[in-house]
Amino acid sequence: MKDFNNKIIAIMEGGMGNKFGCIFHAYQLAKDTGKELVISTVRNMHGDVGFHHLFSKDNGITEVENTITELDNLVPLDVPFLLHKSHFVQCGAIKANRNVVYHRGKSHNELVEYIKGLNSCCYLVDGYHAMQHPNMMTDVVNELKIHEDVLSKVTQICSEYQIDKTVKGIHIRATDWPYKQETIDNAYSTIQRLVEENPLQKIFVCCDEQSIEKDLYEQLPDNIIVFDKSSYVKKAVEGTWREDVADIDGRVCNYNTLRDEQSVIEAFIDMLILSRTTIEYGHPVSSFWYFAKIYSNLFKLN
Repeated sequence: MKDFNNKIIAIMEGGMGNKFGCIFHAYQLAKDTGKELVISTVRNMHGDVGFHHLFSKDNGITEVENTITELDNLVPLDVPFLLHKSHFVQCGAIKANRNVVYHRGKSHNELVEYIKGLNSCCYLVDGYHAMQHPNMMTDVVNELKIHEDVLSKVTQICSEYQIDKTVKGIHIRATDWPYKQETIDNAYSTIQRLVEENPLQKIFVCCDEQSIEKDLYEQLPDNIIVFDKSSYVKKAVEGTWREDVADIDGRVCNYNTLRDEQSVIEAFIDMLILSRTTIEYGHPVSSFWYFAKIYSNLFKLN
């Protein structure tokens, strides 16, 4: 990447919800400011996947791959980094001489006006802005074309298991999730209620731990539908799901997760299948659940 004129460089980093929170909001910011959107993919243990593994090249969006450290070294110093947190500054991935603006607390319109006054910027956020603007996000996902292979697999699974709005959907965020046990308990009780109300009810369950999907299917094989993924979230190091682990940029996080390329692609497939159901449960602060709800607003995936 050599041209840094009139760009929003969105940093696609983190788990699925954080990736989508950033790239979807940056997509709208680029539209509202008249700037070109570039996706800078960070392939690390939190999600080792590229933008064009998930979304079609027909969108016409340029993708580059850089660590945060590499991006900071590549981008001219007059291009500011707009960040929601200081973690990449604190670990040294973004050097002290870089102009950094912390944007958490700014509204979407305030960000638009600020970015209009810049030539270019690098932009990083989690689900903070996206989760405040569901209608905006629905418009964005309606415009962004999903990768053809992902869409084909979703169509295949939905056809094979007759998944539509008559099927109830359950999302269970487990592994390193701080609300893990609460989420599991609420999901199991919701499933129990649904089956008590209708013993023939079909229920699609998606979870980042295979053992939970397996347990539910074995208990209720006539009710539970799961997408049997070939890759699930793994532990980056030995220990519990909550260990201090440093990523490729030296940022230390207290979650011990390793999401390889295939696991992220299949998690996206899971999210889209979930969106075709009537979603009955997901933890309310889960950004994965939130974006499944956003995609559920679309009559047809594209």
